Amino acid sequence: MEDPMFGTEDFSSFSEAVPASMQFIGVHHERLGKVYPLHHSNFKIDEKALQYGVDYYVKLAERVGVL
Repeated sequence: MEDPMFGTEDFSSFSEAVPASMQFIGVHHERLGKVYPLHHSNFKIDEKALQYGVDYYVKLAERVGVL
């Protein structure tokens, strides 16, 4: 497990209104040269990583009874 990260995000405002949590789905891939941070002009997502995010949210929705 990685060390905790203290980023700045407006997300906390939303979580004051409704129960919430934030997840980070890794899209960094050195071998493919996809190494730039999210807001960098050269950012390119490793699209293969998207499936992990989709799977996570589907399982979460099933667990809480949304699906």
